[in-house]
Amino acid sequence: MSSTPLSGDREICVLLDSNFLLVPILFRIDIFEEIPRIVERRVNFVLLRPVYEEVEQLAKEGRPKLKKDMSSALELCKSRCHIMDFRISSGETVDELLMRATGELGCPIATNDTALRRRLREKGTPVIYLRQKSHLKMDGWIQS
Repeated sequence: MSSTPLSGDREICVLLDSNFLLVPILFRIDIFEEIPRIVERRVNFVLLRPVYEEVEQLAKEGRPKLKKDMSSALELCKSRCHIMDFRISSGETVDELLMRATGELGCPIATNDTALRRRLREKGTPVIYLRQKSHLKMDGWIQS
């Protein structure tokens, strides 16, 4: 059985929503191996600075289990993700920032937020999400 090779030298960035960082911790799915397999390219994992700060805050101030899970998520993303300075506009929510960033950067997003997924798909943005708590799936397709 052969695996699907990554396509040449092409690389793509994938934005990660804070809730998606819990997938490896809660469901034992290695998102850093599975996402490149799904998109069939090398992946530059990106956390926008406000998303990273959201994870940091939850790791410090959340309920005990959430603090522990988010602390683990922070450790994962420190070694595997690029933190991108992307300014949040006054009055803009993190979800709105993610929608704007995917449009400006032209990259898919990994999120488990149902409402955000729906809004992104209406815009035509590819979305990677957890399906049936067992595997990752992508809605939409990535332009070559």
